[in-house]
Amino acid sequence: MLHAALWVVFITFSIATVALAIYGLHLYVLLILFRRRVTARSARQKVVIEAYGRGRADADWPLVTTQIPLFNERDVARRVIEAVAAMAYPPGRHQVQVLDDSTDSTSELVDSVAGTLRRHGIDVEVVRRSSREGYKAGALAHGLRTARGEFVAVFDADFVGVHSGPVEPSQPRGVVADRGPGPRYRRPLRD
Repeated sequence: MLHAALWVVFITFSIATVALAIYGLHLYVLLILFRRRVTARSARQKVVIEAYGRGRADADWPLVTTQIPLFNERDVARRVIEAVAAMAYPPGRHQVQVLDDSTDSTSELVDSVAGTLRRHGIDVEVVRRSSREGYKAGALAHGLRTARGEFVAVFDADFVGVHSGPVEPSQPRGVVADRGPGPRYRRPLRD
């Protein structure tokens, strides 16, 4: 009887081990397929953006407003503002709105970062409200009153962009949803 019970435990253990091994292999296959798809999509996006930008003057690009709603997020405020400001897009065609409802020292940091970026020629506007009515959604709606862009992008404080370097006149320009082999960030601007 004990011998039969041991066999049942051994067979059950073996089946479970094989099932977990197959499941683990399945996850690796899914990961490989996902990476292939992302790489292919990124390549297609770059081709579309290059075709759009070929022979097009900077003034012909649509004006884009990027809104960043913040509330007491000091630890990530600098990173998100600099990541949005570093997006490769023609100068003068990208407005960055920092919608800051903070009640702590985040406001001072936001003003400092925005000032530094403005000195480097980046269009950054800090928008504050007297009340937090509507929370972040209310801040976004309030920011739309002064938004100049034909298109509006919204990035929350946890956004970290992927950037391939400064925009050169000879390079194709555009915001590319690139999730390539690793992060490529431009060094943050500092005074």
